[in-house]
Amino acid sequence: MSSFGQKLIKVTDNPFFIAEILAVAFENFIDKRRATLWDAYLIIPLILKKRTRERFVSTNKTGTIINLFSEIKKVDLLSLEEDVKVYKKKVNKAIIIGIERGIISLNKETLSLNGKKTKGLLEDENYRKASQNIGKIFSKYEVYEIFEFMEVYNI
Repeated sequence: MSSFGQKLIKVTDNPFFIAEILAVAFENFIDKRRATLWDAYLIIPLILKKRTRERFVSTNKTGTIINLFSEIKKVDLLSLEEDVKVYKKKVNKAIIIGIERGIISLNKETLSLNGKKTKGLLEDENYRKASQNIGKIFSKYEVYEIFEFMEVYNI
């Protein structure tokens, strides 16, 4: 692998970068509910995987999960359950970093998460747009509906 490729992997595995993705996504939960830790576990593998990230970039906030993933091959979602397990510790660390940086807030009563002060975060437009759209789309559904649709049953 090229050194550029190795640097790219290190950047996307960086909990500070992951915290920014989550903050932008959480800030865009605008419909029925607020974001939870369970949402974070799905958001990160979907945004970090290029094929699914590109799908979130090209959709809009009025999209649905069914429409969104009808064009994504089932093979792209086959490893999602395993990806969630792989990123779980990094997501937990990223949320702590986000809270410490003041870009993620935690409601202690409802255990919901919210992004704040996200202007200037995520300079890469593709990551920013995908994170915004995933927040808007996920907020339309209950967490269990998203996990069921994505066929993620064990984390």
